[in-house]
Amino acid sequence: MLLENQSIKNALVIFKSKPAKVVEILDKKIEIETLDSKNIKLPAKNVQILTVVENDFDLDKLEKLEIPELELTWELLQEQQQTSIDELSELLFESVGANQAYTVWLLVSEGEYFSFHDDFTINIHSQEQKNEIVSDKQEKLRKEQELNDFIERLNNKTFNVEDTKFLKEIEALATLKSTKCRFFKYLNMEESENSAYKLLLDIGYWDEFFNPHLYRYGAELESNPAEFKYNSGSDSQRVDLTHLTAYAIDDEGSNDPDDAISWDAQQNKMWVHIADPSSSISFGDEVDLEARARGSNLYVPEHIITMLPPQATQKLGLGLQEVSPALSVGFRLDESGDIHDIEICFSNIKVTRYSYEFVEENISALELGDIEVYTKYFTDKRLAKGAVELDFPEIKISLDNDKNVKLTDLPRLNSRTLVRDTMLMAGVAIGQFCKENNICVPFSTQPEHDLEQDDLENIDSIADMFATRKKLQRGKYSTEPDVHAGMGLDSYVQVTSPLRRYLDLLVHYQLRNFLENKQMISVDDVDNIIAQVDIPIKSNRQTERFSNSHWKLVYLMQNPNLEFQAAVIEKLDKGRLMVSIADLAMTKKLAVSGKYDLNDQIKLQNTSVNLVTQEAFFKVIEEN
Repeated sequence: MLLENQSIKNALVIFKSKPAKVVEILDKKIEIETLDSKNIKLPAKNVQILTVVENDFDLDKLEKLEIPELELTWELLQEQQQTSIDELSELLFESVGANQAYTVWLLVSEGEYFSFHDDFTINIHSQEQKNEIVSDKQEKLRKEQELNDFIERLNNKTFNVEDTKFLKEIEALATLKSTKCRFFKYLNMEESENSAYKLLLDIGYWDEFFNPHLYRYGAELESNPAEFKYNSGSDSQRVDLTHLTAYAIDDEGSNDPDDAISWDAQQNKMWVHIADPSSSISFGDEVDLEARARGSNLYVPEHIITMLPPQATQKLGLGLQEVSPALSVGFRLDESGDIHDIEICFSNIKVTRYSYEFVEENISALELGDIEVYTKYFTDKRLAKGAVELDFPEIKISLDNDKNVKLTDLPRLNSRTLVRDTMLMAGVAIGQFCKENNICVPFSTQPEHDLEQDDLENIDSIADMFATRKKLQRGKYSTEPDVHAGMGLDSYVQVTSPLRRYLDLLVHYQLRNFLENKQMISVDDVDNIIAQVDIPIKSNRQTERFSNSHWKLVYLMQNPNLEFQAAVIEKLDKGRLMVSIADLAMTKKLAVSGKYDLNDQIKLQNTSVNLVTQEAFFKVIEEN
């Protein structure tokens, strides 16, 4: 209704979606009375006039009238497209007034028979429009009722099959596929991934066997799907090293052997053989790009997600075929621990596979030549240059088909140390080769530490090891050769796991390019790839760490009230201690009443766990 050229005193108007009354006409404004008995002065354009009432009316007595013949009136108006407040009031009530206009406004606002245009004229809905609006309203009411029923079931810690679509939204928050979920405002709960996880556990939608940490950190959960084709054409161009006895030594049950060692008695030379994926995978091809997106294999108790297609490992894993293609690095090492006479070639080898445990028991029967002597010289040199030797508790977590959790201690075996040292030697040899030939590769580096030699020689307890680890800086990859202080190496390249780590594979690409006189990958590209794969590598490590913690807690749930020995590794404030529980490879803060020194033993009993917060709770059953 237009405001010009008319008096609007006593008009019924709409202000902020509520009725009001014009009580005074001012110079450039009007004064209105609101339902809460407030008077407001404002420009007339800020209100919508419903009707101008000749006689005064009380706003607080405004009421909605019964509409006697709505359907008939609406049908009579079908030939029209528009009407007005006053006309519709006259048709419905045979009079125009405040209550009539107010009732018409409420009716039109409901939107079923009529609707307002921007200019406040009234649009008359057709039968088809009305049916659609009614259907939409009914659907809206149905959804509201469905939501209310769902929230009620959640409050009662239950759900039904029809709730799945809603539960998927909660699941998305619990797995961090989403950061929001609309239901928590109705539940008076914090809107967080842990609240969602707790809720799904409480109602029984998830049980302890569902591991949400698999999905939270962006790790790829499917192995490389690209098609792998083995390049058999490279086999004839390889150096035949099948006369050497090559040992691939791994954990029992390992399915991705990618390194082996040999001693060449005739040449008095040590060889480290590494799986050769660059013979069949090219930098930038589909297999390579999928591998780069993964960064590394993902190892969680449920399964292994491979960086390369599974068929690549089956064909290229050392010892999985009668003759295995390899990248072999041979070298000699003097009494000072220095590596020289480095030779790198593509080879064919015959591999015998053994477990660490078998080698530990039968090492004297193996044809290892001077390899053990080499590792001693090499280790002595590393220690003299400040290498930090730490030995933390390690366990392997495995699940059977019924999700029973098994924890297996991984003891420090001489066979493990032997393999570790030979792989380090290979990394140093290839690092030297790359430096001498200006081959750009990702060097594994760690800044110098400030530990004194006396401190390094006296790391003889678990508390010392944890304290020492805190003093070491984080390592990083760099295209510039630099020291790896923690390992006591002048320069070092990780190269012996190209089936499992992408940056190892990148080193293989560069070595092949150099040996075959092909174009090298540029420094800028290598730098960019280091930064690129850092993201999935971190995602994988987070996923592994939290998944391992999850299954340790499930183990404690399956084996209640277990007792453990714990060692004091740090004294905290307020009488608390940090302890290491070796059988769980776990550290835990404890509040105790007795006095303890570092490395003292405490006997604990597990009392409960919290899967949501990843906490295990213990009571002290034997104190000092």
